[in-house]
Amino acid sequence: MKPIYMVCAALLAGTTLAGAAQASEGAFPKWYVGLATGYTSQMDADYGTNSEVSFDGGYNFSASLGYRPVSAPFLRLEAEVFHNKNDNDKFTVGGVGTNLNGDFATSAIMANLMFDFHNSSRFTPYLGFGGGAATVKLDSGTGNDDDNVWAYQFKAGVAYSPVTMPNLDLTLGYRLLGTTDATINGVDLEGIMSHSAEVGARFNF
Repeated sequence: MKPIYMVCAALLAGTTLAGAAQASEGAFPKWYVGLATGYTSQMDADYGTNSEVSFDGGYNFSASLGYRPVSAPFLRLEAEVFHNKNDNDKFTVGGVGTNLNGDFATSAIMANLMFDFHNSSRFTPYLGFGGGAATVKLDSGTGNDDDNVWAYQFKAGVAYSPVTMPNLDLTLGYRLLGTTDATINGVDLEGIMSHSAEVGARFNF
C-alpha cells in the first residue's frame, strides 16, 4: 500500500475515535477548522550523484481539521493538508550552474500533535510536530515526474483570540517540512527540506 493511502486510513480512524470521545465531553469548543497561507523557502537538494537543484521562493497554503480533548486542554489533535510550490532556479553540475525552467511542488497529508501554552493574555504560543505522506513533483520545463514519499514537520507560532470574536483565533506561524528521498525521472532526489512563514485563522465550533 502506498504511504499516502496508509496515512489517509490512519487519519480516518483518528477522526472516528475523536468523534466517539466527543459524546462524553461537554466543554466548548472542541473542534476547529484552520486555514493558512504564506511564503516558503525551499532548500537546495542533491539530484543524482554529481548535481544539485536550487529553487526560488514560493508560496504555500494549508487546511486543517482539529480536535481539543477536554481532559487535556493544552493538547490539539490535527489532520492537515499542505501544499507549497516554488519556481526552479538553477541546476548545478560539477560546480557549473545553468538556469532551470519549471517548478517544484510538495503536497502533503499530515497528522499533527499540537501543544498550546495558555496564559493570562489573549496570545497563546504553540508548538507541534507531525508525520504523514507527500507527493513531490519536479517540472523541469521540458518534462515532469513525481513520487510519493514520507514526510515530517515541526510547527511553532502564536495564536491571538480577539475579544469581540471568541470563536476565532488568528495565527502567525513557522513550519519546517521535510521528506524522505524521492525518485524523479529515474534519478534519486535528496529529501526535500523547506521553511515556511504563515498567517492564518482557526474557526472554533
